[in-house]
Amino acid sequence: MKYLVLMIYLIATGVGTLGATQYRDFTSTDGKVIQAMVKSYDVNKKMVTIERDNRKTMKVPITVFSEADQIYIREWELLRCFSVERFLKMSAQRKQSDNDNKSSSDSYQTLKVKDTRYEIRIENRSTSSFSGLKLEYCIYYEQDEGSPGGNVTDQGVFCGDIPFDFIGSKSRTTLKTKAVSTYMAEVSSGVIWTDGRENVQRGGVHGLWVRIYMTLPSGEERVRDFCFPSSLNNSRTWATSSIRVGMN
Repeated sequence: MKYLVLMIYLIATGVGTLGATQYRDFTSTDGKVIQAMVKSYDVNKKMVTIERDNRKTMKVPITVFSEADQIYIREWELLRCFSVERFLKMSAQRKQSDNDNKSSSDSYQTLKVKDTRYEIRIENRSTSSFSGLKLEYCIYYEQDEGSPGGNVTDQGVFCGDIPFDFIGSKSRTTLKTKAVSTYMAEVSSGVIWTDGRENVQRGGVHGLWVRIYMTLPSGEERVRDFCFPSSLNNSRTWATSSIRVGMN
């Protein structure tokens, strides 16, 4: 009974017929039209496996189809690989260094400035090559502008892009972002607003958000997002322009 109720629900909501909506018309070079869906495509052998609307599968050379259908099949494979983590894998590593050029001191405080950048590693594990790519990133950080009577923490974002147009099959590349600067104030306990603390951390970097765009041969653009840490998008939104605070 429970099984019957579930089947009625799936049909009523359209979930049970999802597979049928994936079939489309394919036209052969001699003008014949069939209804089918792509199941897989071998880029090296140029062989495509399709499932007919009668649920029978067949493997044929991609060249048996019209030029428009060949573009569709190639884009289907590109999107499949572009969208799946095990085919297009990305990781990032934070790199920090002292910036003596921006460090300063006076009778009240000493500022020790750190530059934080990321190395982004992109690995294409698929047999497809990706072109028409564009990479943008946002680095989210904060700077505590310590002042008499209390501290005000400003939230900043640095937005940038990296030239990145192509990555071949079974290859990898490493890209580097620009750096954001945050400082630590080492303040004497004689200054009233420090509350007697020393080595007070005045700034920090929350994480990196990377967005890769791919323009398909048809001109359609697709996008994929990566966050480091992965939870970053729970507390932040994608920024379209920088918000500069502190020394940036």
